[in-house]
Amino acid sequence: MFIYVLGKDGRPLMPTRHAGKIRRMLTDGRAVIALHVPFTIQLTYESTTYTQPATLGPDPASKV
Repeated sequence: MFIYVLGKDGRPLMPTRHAGKIRRMLTDGRAVIALHVPFTIQLTYESTTYTQPATLGPDPASKV
């Protein structure tokens, strides 16, 4: 399950699968829940805005 991340200014950052780290960030006040479905957090501190290029496309073998 991916957890989506927004920067302090609301710009999308790279998603993560590290739920333990996200849980600690929420309890420490370094992040707040922005959306429940899909689960998205927003950081409350400045961070880098580096993102990797990503492509989305159909999986041709998904029906086999």
